[in-house]
Amino acid sequence: MKRINGIQFRSGVDKAVHKIAADLGVKVKIEWTQGITTAAINSSGVVLLANVADDAIVTEALIWKYAGYVLHELLHRMWSDFGVIESVTGDFLRQLHNGVEDSWIENRAVREGLTGNVEQLLTVLVDGMVDQAMVNVSDWSDTRQYPFSFAVNLRLHGKTVPVAQGHEWILTEAQQRITACTSTADTLVLAQWILSQLQAADQGDKGDDQDGGKGDDQGGDQAGDQDGGADGQDGTDGNGSESDSEGPSGDDKGQGKGKGTGKPKKPSTAGPAKPVAGPNEPAKEVEPSLESDGSARAGTYSNESGVAKASRHTSRTKPWDLSITANARLRYEVKRLFENTANDEWQVNRRAGSLNVRALPKVSTSDRLFKRRLESEGVDSAVVVVLDVSGSMFENQYKHDHKGVKILDDKGNPLTYLYMDHAVKATAALLDTLTRAGVKVALHAFGSRTSVLKGFDETLVRGLSKLAHVSSGGNTNDYQAIRYAHEVLAYRPEARKAVFVITDGVGNKDATRAQVASGEALGISTVGIGIDMDVKDIYPKSICIKSAEDIGNASFKQIKLAA
Repeated sequence: MKRINGIQFRSGVDKAVHKIAADLGVKVKIEWTQGITTAAINSSGVVLLANVADDAIVTEALIWKYAGYVLHELLHRMWSDFGVIESVTGDFLRQLHNGVEDSWIENRAVREGLTGNVEQLLTVLVDGMVDQAMVNVSDWSDTRQYPFSFAVNLRLHGKTVPVAQGHEWILTEAQQRITACTSTADTLVLAQWILSQLQAADQGDKGDDQDGGKGDDQGGDQAGDQDGGADGQDGTDGNGSESDSEGPSGDDKGQGKGKGTGKPKKPSTAGPAKPVAGPNEPAKEVEPSLESDGSARAGTYSNESGVAKASRHTSRTKPWDLSITANARLRYEVKRLFENTANDEWQVNRRAGSLNVRALPKVSTSDRLFKRRLESEGVDSAVVVVLDVSGSMFENQYKHDHKGVKILDDKGNPLTYLYMDHAVKATAALLDTLTRAGVKVALHAFGSRTSVLKGFDETLVRGLSKLAHVSSGGNTNDYQAIRYAHEVLAYRPEARKAVFVITDGVGNKDATRAQVASGEALGISTVGIGIDMDVKDIYPKSICIKSAEDIGNASFKQIKLAA
């Protein structure tokens, strides 16, 4: 089974989700967020998914589980009436209705063939639910399991779970009735009918509603129109196993072989059914869960909604002074550290090798007439400079003397400056020095969102022209900025990769600290340059600059240490 890291995983999910959305004719953006074990889609078309760390190692099959869940949520968005869903009261009835609704939208999607692999994706999703349930549930006659059992067994795809003894006829009838549903209101009526039968004290009594209601004479032919042979399952011992599928085409295992049949399922039978007291009974969650194999981390990340155009951070009319103030010797030393030190030269005066024609006059006095080519491979580097452009970087700061006393002008007014006055100079010096050293360098700015002021392949002149007009960008979303920088570097071919963060504050401390550690695990160094703030608890490689005027020299000293 192929295993991939978190960055590769997110890329795979991104491609799969956008392909599905394109097939359905909708536009979506993906946001990875903390504290969520299910997926969701908001009114703006943003898909919320459980976060996975960059250095997490997961199976490639997890991509299809995520893709299937997003497809499931998109189907809700297309066909579900959330007003009806939210009107349902009582935990048992709510879960039962959710299960019926889920089955209806998925069966409809498969029947209409909305995407090329819709059935396979939804099968992977259902099979994952079943595998997890078969491990965790020991008594399928427990009333709390009834909504989940109906949610799984009303679907025409995927594995089955046992049904309580005495519920077989209710399931068979519901399988016929669901084919006639055309709306969320219809699925609620069906859920209410199922509940009324589950409430019967004697489960052997099929109730007075068996021959009436919507769907009695429909669904048999429709459910059997598709080819296949879901005539049951191989095993009825209740043991499920986790699927090792590499993708939607993997084999089914455990309870219920026969995905893609289009015929109603015939699950195994559990212990005798117990009557349900009413709609307020407790019930198991029926929605599929996205508890990933990766290490979920705090924070919210999106390389779509979290990344803005450069114009978001370059609206300043008066350009900044970009004159370079960093010590020339320090800049030279850093340049040497980052230079690709590859060597390609000819060594002369050798006793073997290629003939050196210039040494022929020495033929009578020396046997060192040959030359040999010496080649050694250098270390190439890629660096992302990340500049904090949050509001505090643009606030007035008082100038102080070496004793901490405010410095006044000739009129007695305190002298002030901005952190950004010095930060842009340090950034310009970094860009210039690293570019001269042959380093592939990019410049990102971040406030509430991240923007790219200079891409790796953009010229230094173009990057500096944007830096000269950098402007305030809101809050300090450092987690988003650093994770995006790591993601960009992860796909670079260079051997040495580093991120330099120039900031005066901390946004999401826990998430950023975890992201720095993830980057290190992937071979990406992150260096923090804190302006008047000690950031070593977030960036193990860091420096605190007490005097903003010295930011240029201090930055280069820190780069020497990191390199």
